[in-house]
Amino acid sequence: MRSREARRVTVLKAESIEEITKLPDVVTTPFNLRYLDLSYTKLEVVPKALCKLTQLQMLNLLGTRVVELPPEIKKLTKLRRLQTLVWHDNDQRIFDCFQGAKVYSGICLLKDMQVLGYVEANKDLVMNLCNLTLLRRLEITKVRRKHIKELWTSITRLAHLSNLDIISHAKEEVLDLENLDPLPNLELFYLRGKLQGGLIPAIFSDFRKLRELRMGWSRLQADPIPSFAHMSHLVQLYLYRVYEGQIMTFSAGWFPMLEKLYLADMEQLSCMEVEAGTMPILNYMELTGLRSMLIVPAGFQNLTSLQQMVLKDMPVEFRTMVQGQDCGLPKKAFAPLYKTAVSPNIYP
Repeated sequence: MRSREARRVTVLKAESIEEITKLPDVVTTPFNLRYLDLSYTKLEVVPKALCKLTQLQMLNLLGTRVVELPPEIKKLTKLRRLQTLVWHDNDQRIFDCFQGAKVYSGICLLKDMQVLGYVEANKDLVMNLCNLTLLRRLEITKVRRKHIKELWTSITRLAHLSNLDIISHAKEEVLDLENLDPLPNLELFYLRGKLQGGLIPAIFSDFRKLRELRMGWSRLQADPIPSFAHMSHLVQLYLYRVYEGQIMTFSAGWFPMLEKLYLADMEQLSCMEVEAGTMPILNYMELTGLRSMLIVPAGFQNLTSLQQMVLKDMPVEFRTMVQGQDCGLPKKAFAPLYKTAVSPNIYP
């Protein structure tokens, strides 16, 4: 591409081009470039020269090898969307299969930022996030217990925030979410980490607008489902390595809008109580790695809207019972069961 032609470019998509290991010089030439997608390339370093793109509004680095962004990123004053993510392992059932990028506090000077993810937590970042007053989506990794208070103070000031992902520093890092101010406007909440006391924090009672809840590695000692029962707008619920108990209860009247349910890797879970009138429009269920679930719960016949059930790494006894269709499940749920299907990502 000639320099004169490059200056007219506003959108550049190089998604999944594995030959890209470093940013070509020509990319920093187009001063009108607004959208730059380098996702799923082998890019390792974001050069300082990228900051010449002063008109840039969107930078996508998902699935690259970029683990740190230069301080000069703060010069991209019109940036609205910045996304990073580095995969370490294809097995998404591993806690640290991915990481975010290290960033400097200067990123909080970008007043137009609306989407920021995934970035690693540090003291300066969590203190200054409140300056991103237009932020709608935040995905933050490597969160330590000591970060929580300041992080929450910052995000409670973000009036437009609707999507929040919090991923702890390590699977044994305990996150204390008690005595925090509510976030009543959240529509998507993803929490990955061990919770203080093995209990659902009180702030969950304020999540009344949630449409999607994803939790993992929580190590809960009590059934979490009753703590979510007030979430009448919930459409998707993902729970993996969340609960260490044996019984999970879905009572009548709960989850009137729930369409998709994913339960995974709760090795002690052996029984589900599913009452008539719960999850009345549920159409998709995925069960993965529930090693103690040997029989199909009798209450499953109450899931009259179920259209597809996917089983992964489930006990032979459970699968045999399903295949025998002697379990009370709606017959229409069986046909898709034996098809090879790509199911939604349970470990985002």
